[in-house]
Amino acid sequence: MNLIDVRHLLAAVLAIATMMVVGLWSWNTLADLFGAPEAGFRHAVAALLLLAALRFAFRRRHATVRRQPRP
Repeated sequence: MNLIDVRHLLAAVLAIATMMVVGLWSWNTLADLFGAPEAGFRHAVAALLLLAALRFAFRRRHATVRRQPRP
């Protein structure tokens, strides 16, 4: 593995972990304000995976539909 690839992988893992922690913190802050149930870290992981799956599904569906060029 190239050194640049390891740096990109590390940056991606760090970015994903940061998104999960910030998402969990913001959800629990809003839950405390509005009386909603708090979420655990596994819920943040599941929400991020759901968003990634939805993005992948919409991108794949959009790629299968080819637009005809206008004359």
